[in-house]
Amino acid sequence: MNQPIDSPRREVLWTAAMALVFAIVFVLVAVVSGNQNLPWRPYAYLLAAGLAGSLGAGLWLGTFWARWIGLFLIAFLCGTTILSLAYDHVSLMRFSLLFVLAFAGWHLWSLPLGEVVKHKKEDTVELLSMVLLLKEPMYLETSILAQLASIAWDSAVEAIDTDRDDAKLGTAFDESAGSFVGGSSPHFVCCHPPALLAVHVGDDPYFDDVESLTADIPELRMRKAVEDHRAWLSVDVVTWMISPLDHRDAYRMISSLLAELADENCLAVLDAANGRIYVYDPDTERKLRSDDPIEQLRNPYYAPILSVNDEDPRILAAVAEARERWPEFVSAFENRSERNGSPFLVKAAFDDGDQTEFMWMEVTGIENGTIYGVLGNDPAYLSSICKGDHVHVDQARLNDWVCPIRDQPMGGFTLKVLGVDGGSSDE
Repeated sequence: MNQPIDSPRREVLWTAAMALVFAIVFVLVAVVSGNQNLPWRPYAYLLAAGLAGSLGAGLWLGTFWARWIGLFLIAFLCGTTILSLAYDHVSLMRFSLLFVLAFAGWHLWSLPLGEVVKHKKEDTVELLSMVLLLKEPMYLETSILAQLASIAWDSAVEAIDTDRDDAKLGTAFDESAGSFVGGSSPHFVCCHPPALLAVHVGDDPYFDDVESLTADIPELRMRKAVEDHRAWLSVDVVTWMISPLDHRDAYRMISSLLAELADENCLAVLDAANGRIYVYDPDTERKLRSDDPIEQLRNPYYAPILSVNDEDPRILAAVAEARERWPEFVSAFENRSERNGSPFLVKAAFDDGDQTEFMWMEVTGIENGTIYGVLGNDPAYLSSICKGDHVHVDQARLNDWVCPIRDQPMGGFTLKVLGVDGGSSDE
């Protein structure tokens, strides 16, 4: 939306334009001036052109340092004019130029640069946006959104027809306005002072190049959520009526509305301002309703499943060391003490058709080359098993192990390469 330029800004822009015009004039004068009596004159005009250009650019950007460049330029021009009076002939035009330069210095000194910079800072709205990545497009209309917003904000939110109630929509920037929702799918506006929010519904992938993005995501659940989403819904802060913007309150307001909009159709929550993706889990809605939703979302419900290159020589060496030192784990497990509550963990390969995931299990028994235990991870792709299931794998599928030996944690060979804590898994 185009906004009118305020008076202080207009005055500065006109001065900037004049400075740029004079820069061009000075260049042209430098080219045609070749007075042998004053050989320094072309270089003086080129210097003046450079200063005038810098002044114009600085004023256009509304910077404070432009004033000092301009004053230096005026002092320089006054000096060259006085030199011309001393070494060339005296003329009324040169005396007049001194008065013009004095006026220009006064004008530059009185320019409201402070107001321009202040307006620029106040008018700049930091975009805060959170997005639900969805399996399928969400059906939404004004009355439904108003109902959900009323629940989210524990306040009466009115659904209005923006085509019929332009006056109501015009109060959206009024801090004393009531709460209401207007618009129609796919674009809605939500006014709930001190915030004016925009809600957008998309029926296509949120990211322009999903394939390139997923290639850079090492965590498999996050990667799968991005790959599988086919629609999205975003809630954006358009205006925050109280200065300065309170990030925590803004995120709390956005997140509480997202909590009412999220359901099993949701795959992940994206904090667009920070570029962070949080996989949807059974605890996501509680996190979104919390007092500090961003901090809560950072606490993962699932153990991370990391994708690694199985031909990485560091991983191959780590797996080889884990298998070579496997007898240490077996000995510690067979001689474990009931008083020692530390778990004995093994990471191994689990298959489901063409899919393979390396996941952790808490060992409950080892017999005839077979490892028995309870699965400690929720798979990202496998559907035949889930966290908490009793599973068993052949010892040959061993990938890593962690256990206490002489009261010290041992193992975690691949974890050292990946730089993560125990309980992770990789594919």
